[in-house]
Amino acid sequence: LFRSDRGTVTDKHGRFEIVAVLAGTWVVDVSMVGYSGRREPDVVVRANRTTTLDVELTQQTMTTRDVVVTSTAFDAARSARSGTIQLSAEEVRRAPNGFGDPLRAMMNIPSVAQSEDAINDLIVRGGSPVENGFYIDGVFIPNISHFPQQGGTGGDISIVNMDFVQSMTLSAGGYDASYGDRMSAFVDIALRDGDAERHHVQADLNMTGFGGVIEGPITSNVSYLLGVRRSWVDLLVALLDVGRAPNFGDVQGKMTWRINETSTISLLSMFGRSEYSRSVLNARENGENTFGREVYDVFSNGLTWRSFWTDNLSTQTGLGWSRTTSENTWSNVVDSVMTQDRTSSDDVVNVRSITTWSPNTASNIDIGTEVRWQSTHNVDAADAAFPELSYTGTWISLFTSWRQSIGRLTATFGLRGTYYSAQDRIVLDPRLQMNYEISERMWLSVSGGIVHQQLPAPLLAQAPENIRLLIPQVVQVLAGWYVLLDASTKLSVELYDKRYAHLPSSSLVPYRLLTDEVVGDVAGFDFYGPLTTSITARAFGAEAVVQRRSDNGWYWTAGASWMRSEYIDLKGIRRNRSFDNQLILTAVIGWTPDDEWFVSGRWAFSGGRAVTPVDVVASASSGETVLNVAQWNADR
Repeated sequence: LFRSDRGTVTDKHGRFEIVAVLAGTWVVDVSMVGYSGRREPDVVVRANRTTTLDVELTQQTMTTRDVVVTSTAFDAARSARSGTIQLSAEEVRRAPNGFGDPLRAMMNIPSVAQSEDAINDLIVRGGSPVENGFYIDGVFIPNISHFPQQGGTGGDISIVNMDFVQSMTLSAGGYDASYGDRMSAFVDIALRDGDAERHHVQADLNMTGFGGVIEGPITSNVSYLLGVRRSWVDLLVALLDVGRAPNFGDVQGKMTWRINETSTISLLSMFGRSEYSRSVLNARENGENTFGREVYDVFSNGLTWRSFWTDNLSTQTGLGWSRTTSENTWSNVVDSVMTQDRTSSDDVVNVRSITTWSPNTASNIDIGTEVRWQSTHNVDAADAAFPELSYTGTWISLFTSWRQSIGRLTATFGLRGTYYSAQDRIVLDPRLQMNYEISERMWLSVSGGIVHQQLPAPLLAQAPENIRLLIPQVVQVLAGWYVLLDASTKLSVELYDKRYAHLPSSSLVPYRLLTDEVVGDVAGFDFYGPLTTSITARAFGAEAVVQRRSDNGWYWTAGASWMRSEYIDLKGIRRNRSFDNQLILTAVIGWTPDDEWFVSGRWAFSGGRAVTPVDVVASASSGETVLNVAQWNADR
């Protein structure tokens, strides 16, 4: 325990225990000869509770000279991934803009822009939210939000219970070959296990809802964690009789079985329902044109198996199934004619297995496979122009990565091959990252690679010939300079360039990039029929971030990002992408004066999304808003 005389040593399996620790927030230093030390800040110990801490150390090459092992709160240069930032459970919980949603904590990073205040879409380095992916305990989950967008990755608020989160990692490019089918970013969420020794009950109330968490042991080697939540704003609005507000509720559970000292199986289940309705009377009072109801259900299950076969050989396998359904029924206020009666369902089954072998302190090899089956169905009984749409497809990936250190240089070579069954097409994604240690606390990194991503299933379903389209891809290049200013503070400066090809559009709207449609308060894609993948795009920029993790009561993150994001439409006209924010400035600062209180604040500036101006003349003559499509995304 940092700044105390308490400590311990691990057993041969790496497990350790420190007993009789006073309740409070601690900093834990973990070190071992032959490995880079690690400092874990903000380790919260609650009264009469067991706190579980998982720490991964990176092997380092030994020399014959004297060795001093030092600990830092960040990954060592050898294992650090460019474009990556990690938030601990306390950093997520203390985010001043979190409102009970772990995803909103990511919006304090300058790599990420926000589409709307009420939506948790992550816009990463000029890419569409459609280009993001999520893994929870190694299990792929396509959408983790209430009011989910069909074909998208965002919604109003996350289903993931913030009290379950152990850590979150954002990879904004430069990721290794074990990641695929997402062109912008991945968010890895690690969940904590339930207390294996005592039962606990906790009640929660925050800005978005109320609920509770219970946890404890089932047997000597099985523990559980269960949480429920419900929104309360809709109850208050109904009580005051001032209209209608959206409502949501969710249930989340995790069970962990420690088979033995080297193997663990965990089960995860999440269910969320979100609903909004508006009566014809409410619609008339508020000047709305429609009344009706929309309901969304998100159901995700996952199984994760981790096993250490030997000291240098391990396997992690994640199996997941997710199902999302929606019902949207809306009618005109004037004549009560139904304008929308749309139902949709999306199913995704995904399995990913990674085996890691470390033959020596300088080498690391990953070999794995990932298989994904997805199905979508969409029908609107009230709209004859919107036909019934269905699509089912599977892709299979094999991948490998080899990390080798030679002196101060560490290189990671990766290759991922994917076969898309519906398209009967094979693509190869090579990856490369090179880190060079200038000193123990300073290093340079260069990474690059190709990432392919299948079109969203709702777009593939719009015409039979769409399955023959080329697979969208991005070529990414990233360069970074990183400095550990001290054991708890890191400076990162990164330059990136992303060049896209084979993005989708339609001859009906040749000025639009269709993957940028599903963002904000948009339920899904419009219908276009046959598509083309002839659009090219580019996003490039520079970022600087300073992240300070708490070891003396103060913590803060400050960053700046300049970027451009643009595409060339079907007519050859260069246009701004919707997410061309150009400039983002963020600052978060917090203070924990004691173990019971913390104060945090956030300041952010964003250049704003590109928008299309209104055609004043056409709008005046038609009596409704008409956009000037010749100036698509030309204004701010």
